[in-house]
Amino acid sequence: MPENASDKQNNLGKSTTENAYNYGLNVGVKKGNWMLSSGLGMLSLREKTYYTESQEEYIYITAPRISDAEYTTTPRGTRVALISQEKVDSTLLSSTNQICEGCDVSFNYISVPLNLQYNLGKKRLRYFAEAGLTASFLVNAKGTYALLKNANKDITVLPTTEIVDLSTSEEVAKMLFQANAAVGAKFWLTPRWNLWTSYGYGMGLNSMLSSYGQKPTSHNVRVGAELKLTWRYLP
Repeated sequence: MPENASDKQNNLGKSTTENAYNYGLNVGVKKGNWMLSSGLGMLSLREKTYYTESQEEYIYITAPRISDAEYTTTPRGTRVALISQEKVDSTLLSSTNQICEGCDVSFNYISVPLNLQYNLGKKRLRYFAEAGLTASFLVNAKGTYALLKNANKDITVLPTTEIVDLSTSEEVAKMLFQANAAVGAKFWLTPRWNLWTSYGYGMGLNSMLSSYGQKPTSHNVRVGAELKLTWRYLP
């Protein structure tokens, strides 16, 4: 996810990404060096947000001044001047309020991957590469986040920023799609069991939020165990 996210007015504040632990279970079918797998997993995207609210207020000092020396004339011919209060000085008062200083934010999804894997090698240590697509379904979102009001709706009105609670917001995407790729290695302990690890990259295909674009990208290191089952088809 981006280290900094902001709109054109630069008032969306700052967010930094945090590491998260995720887990899942996959089932695959293999033929030759190719394996197609799918399953279920938990995907958690975490951030820390930093929001500062600034306010400015002018205090004006006024004094009586003649604004119209010939305002009117009385029936007796006396001239009447108009006196009004006019600004003679002003003071600017500024205040800053920390709304969030490292507040925890999380977007939590159930993910369903579909990956195609190619395996290399015939010894106990083997290598693989895989690519695929993951669809993730929103479970919940937690934390304080800056969203845009009136974004992409009325072009005559500038969007404004609103700090909201993600748990009650309708702006969070109900589904996320990511394209992913990974390379890794497997170490076979027995003909049926292996331990594996991989390094992968996921690129978001749609935004996490509806009010402005924020497509999540992720780097991941995975570890796991694989059990191989075989069967024979008898016609």
